[in-house]
Amino acid sequence: MIRFTPEHDPFLSLAKALVKNLVEIDVEPLDRLSKANDLAKQLRENSSSQVNLLDLLTDDTILLFIDQFEELFTLASDTDREAFAELIKHESSQVRVLATMRADFYESATPYFEQQLRQNFTLAQPSPFALYEMVVEPAKLAGFTFDTGLPEQIVTDLGDQPGALALMAYLLEQLYIRANENDKTLLSQADYDALGGVQKAIGTHAEHIYQQLPLNDDDKDAWMQRVFHELVSVDERGTATRRRVSIDRIKEADLEWVNRFVDARLLVSSVIDSLTDNTVGARRGVSDGTTTVEVAHEALFRSWERLVDWIIDAQEDLLMIRRMERDAQTWHERVQKLLDDATDNADDLIQMLDHLRPNAETLKEFTQACQRLSVTVEDDILIQFTEPEQDRLLRELETLPKDATSHERRRDIGDRVAVIGDTRKGVGVVDGLPDIEWIKIQGTDDHKVQFRDQDTKVFGEFKVPDFYMSKYLVTYAQYQVFADSDYDNPLWWDGFPSDYQQQRLRGQRTKIANLPRDTISWYQSVAFSRWLDAQLRNADLLPDDELELRIPTEQEWQWVAMDGDDTCEYPWGDWQEGYANTSDAGLSRTTAVGMYPHGQSVSGVLDMSGNLREWCLNDYDNPDIMDGYGNQESRVLRGGSFGGSFGNNARVSSRSNRNPNNDHFHYGIRLVVSRPPS
Repeated sequence: MIRFTPEHDPFLSLAKALVKNLVEIDVEPLDRLSKANDLAKQLRENSSSQVNLLDLLTDDTILLFIDQFEELFTLASDTDREAFAELIKHESSQVRVLATMRADFYESATPYFEQQLRQNFTLAQPSPFALYEMVVEPAKLAGFTFDTGLPEQIVTDLGDQPGALALMAYLLEQLYIRANENDKTLLSQADYDALGGVQKAIGTHAEHIYQQLPLNDDDKDAWMQRVFHELVSVDERGTATRRRVSIDRIKEADLEWVNRFVDARLLVSSVIDSLTDNTVGARRGVSDGTTTVEVAHEALFRSWERLVDWIIDAQEDLLMIRRMERDAQTWHERVQKLLDDATDNADDLIQMLDHLRPNAETLKEFTQACQRLSVTVEDDILIQFTEPEQDRLLRELETLPKDATSHERRRDIGDRVAVIGDTRKGVGVVDGLPDIEWIKIQGTDDHKVQFRDQDTKVFGEFKVPDFYMSKYLVTYAQYQVFADSDYDNPLWWDGFPSDYQQQRLRGQRTKIANLPRDTISWYQSVAFSRWLDAQLRNADLLPDDELELRIPTEQEWQWVAMDGDDTCEYPWGDWQEGYANTSDAGLSRTTAVGMYPHGQSVSGVLDMSGNLREWCLNDYDNPDIMDGYGNQESRVLRGGSFGGSFGNNARVSSRSNRNPNNDHFHYGIRLVVSRPPS
């Protein structure tokens, strides 16, 4: 006879039992595990073969005794379940299969073993008389007696519910322990009542041990979640079964409290031969990697209310996972059909099915369910189906038409990403500071570049050294860190006119985290750059002590926007509708930063035309003045905005001017790290 339980890998469990018990498989003990792994692979690969591999292993007739057969439906994967069912259903002249299974799993087994289930023997519920004898006779043999009427009450209280025998066994054990501890031979009515009767005895005892754990309520809840998740398997119907696991799966910090449940006989630990998975001894405590642990009585799943509630929660998690698996398969089949039928634009057609994929909120629930049940997603189809919504949306930006038809969709993508969490580098806040993504810009070297405006007025020539520029405009979320933390510090406002020291900050026009910060003046822009310079300098995050973080000069801004080519009209070249959020787009508001990746500059800086006009350091009438913090002269704004800037006004050569205290909702800022301007 070859005896085993299916566990998580029924092929490996069977292979280990065969390696240990078949004399034909003659290997040294230390080689058994390796041999078992090889045999399990062969059994799995040949499960549907016309030749039963088991027949080839021995000339004798063998009986496969599969205990706790329900584990095939609670622990094994769908693929292994189907393949293992084919293996053991295979006609054989030498192999006989006997399996024991809880009756409440017949429904789960029927799709795989409908024919075989007709050859079953059901163990009937014991009659009241049989139960009475089970209660009285063992006690009599051991020299114990019952209070008058107690055996009859036990039988009556048991009723005919599933698991009655396990409840009775636990109750009688507890009555025996209490009597023995008090040197009595009487199993008393008082002890029975104290235990909560037959229906509540195990649950009452478990709750008592649980409450005695020297942890606060939150820590006890977390301990139970971690430990019993490992020890209990639950199917979609909420049916719970025991699960034996290696102690390696239990966190070391949890072992002390696990031992308390072992001492209370609510859990059982055993020393296991690691090569064969066979029990070679029992332990009252759990301590090392050769030990396994499992729930002692499945009656605990019905009698301990706290565990019952956990099982209900686990059921919901499993239902979520199963639903996602089914939806993933449906999505995959429809994708495959599109691919088979499509002659061109297959990617566009597949994108049409994105509405079948889960949104971020559903994915969060799915991820949490997997984490609670320690489920690792390995199926390729499910991995593709559960791709984060953020990744799908940001990839969609690259595939949208680069014309006027995509403005609304780009706006909506940015808004949705803000709701579910914009994970792009350079857009949000990390560790309490704005997370700026810097792009290194190669300067003009030794040659000079003509500096002019949209009317071809030439201001002269300029040179700039190498420097860094932020990929995106400063976002609302990034500026808000300054506003909420140190906005009123006089250091950031030094040298400004007294009327604009700590200038009152007006609200964002559209308060969405990944939109560029609008409605800020030149003073408020410089103050923010001074604050961030100090934060990065204190954290030793600036690349060079000789560099400073600030808003750009016009020359730096123009150099990046034109990529050194003073004939370049827009960052991408000639005007193209759909390349920027200007008035032509008709949105009448900003979009999230970076929603027009095709409209970036050659160096990779985004939104230099459209969205918001950008403050520069220079005085408008005299661009050579870049440190006029107190002169109240008009300052320069470059680039177009979403309003009042049609394509012609969004050229990179376009200059406009406003008083430095003007905080219109068309104005925002970009940052550079560069040498002080000269």
